Amino acid sequence: MSQPYFWRSAPKGIDLATVVLGPPFHGLVGPLVRSFYNRAGIDVIEAGAWLGVLPLLLAAFAWRHFRSEPRVGLWGAMTFVFFLWALGSHAFVFGQNTAFLMPGALLRFIPIANNARMPGRAMVVVSLAVGVLAAIGIAGYANRRRRPGLVTGCAAILVFLELLPAPFPLVAAECPPIYRSLVGRPEPGALVELPLAVGDGFSAITPSDHRRLVCQTIHQRPVVGGFVARLSPAPLARLRHDPLLAAWLRMSGDKTGAPEAMPVPAARLAAERLEANGIAFVMLHTLAASAELRQQVESIGLTAIAEDGERVLYLARPSTP
Repeated sequence: MSQPYFWRSAPKGIDLATVVLGPPFHGLVGPLVRSFYNRAGIDVIEAGAWLGVLPLLLAAFAWRHFRSEPRVGLWGAMTFVFFLWALGSHAFVFGQNTAFLMPGALLRFIPIANNARMPGRAMVVVSLAVGVLAAIGIAGYANRRRRPGLVTGCAAILVFLELLPAPFPLVAAECPPIYRSLVGRPEPGALVELPLAVGDGFSAITPSDHRRLVCQTIHQRPVVGGFVARLSPAPLARLRHDPLLAAWLRMSGDKTGAPEAMPVPAARLAAERLEANGIAFVMLHTLAASAELRQQVESIGLTAIAEDGERVLYLARPSTP
């Protein structure tokens, strides 16, 4: 389930300058490095390729002295192949496209591999391979010294200090208390939150608030809609063919399908579709919902069981033994 693209419209890979610009998340120099990233237009997540100075030196030492060993040849080949993959279709330096075509431009012709849209994420494997080569390098270097344990320990401490991402900014992922009112409820079934949020890694079919996904870890119920990076057309087609869900999609901002052809279901049909779809609860986000959507939900005649000024939680159907 990949987005079609061509070599000139392929996602960017890593920026070669980031190999030497420094650690973007280091506690001391990280803010300075990230500010340079911002000025150059470099994506710190998808285009970063910092591997560290000492790990690269140790990996180079391993390659120079032990490349005849099969394990060194294997990890060296992995480093080379995945680094080329991480470059993407063109080589970028300091945020500028050099127009040099890279082998990654051919990946769209390779099945399965063409589904990996973001080439910069291949740096995960590069980091792993360089780490293994660095370990082989320090082991080989330390064994040539009188106190190998001390040499290895010092190298480990230096690598740790060089790559330490601290203090790292953290943000609390909080959930409104109204979601806790669903915990322990006896009614089986799913929760639908309105406006209905549906999206994938390519586009938001309707506007999405991803904090709802955090709240699912609290109420732990199935949800209608949501987000997945690769969305098959089948689930979306089922939503658009259901009279009630299609209307909710349209009233939630879906303009890519053709749900407007279906009339808004009357209260009785809406209640029947709620039961048929296994929906036990409806949460209406009153500030985000349109007047049409609020009116439609209120017309069904659901029972409000909780509200907090921004949301109203309705029971969609009675409890069953």
